[in-house]
Amino acid sequence: MTKEILTEKAESIMKRAKKDLKKDGLIIPTSFIFCKNKNFVIPGVFQDTHEKEAYYTFIREMIRDLKAVGTIFISDIWLGGKDNHLPPAEDPNRGEALHLTASMPSCCFHIVQPYSRLGEKIMFGDEMIFESEEVQGTAYSKAFVEVWDDDSKFDESKLSVH
Repeated sequence: MTKEILTEKAESIMKRAKKDLKKDGLIIPTSFIFCKNKNFVIPGVFQDTHEKEAYYTFIREMIRDLKAVGTIFISDIWLGGKDNHLPPAEDPNRGEALHLTASMPSCCFHIVQPYSRLGEKIMFGDEMIFESEEVQGTAYSKAFVEVWDDDSKFDESKLSVH
């Protein structure tokens, strides 16, 4: 897989997620695993941190066992917020966004698509795209980075706070 192909897949998945969000008001966190001859789509629903970690472990094992050439994960996240003692849904300073992480052995990049809700309507803000250093960037990246990278090079301080 090339970076260009991964980017095309990421843009297509983000476009679909935006349509789903507008239609349903939510999206299900989903992993897309790309192998040489077959692709996999694995939705994830987490009730707590332990379930989220179990999901990441399962994805990491799939990537390793299937010798995957790339992966994309998309979910929604909370952005910003100044009143950290409030639950995210109650903090007026927090915003929502779709967050896509796309990774392959040679790169990891992210697309963040902020949005707001006006009643039933979803309004999108400016999309942000950024590349992580050394295939690092989020907790999701950490879940499988050891499959493609030497653990001794992994710097946990480069993880984002998402």
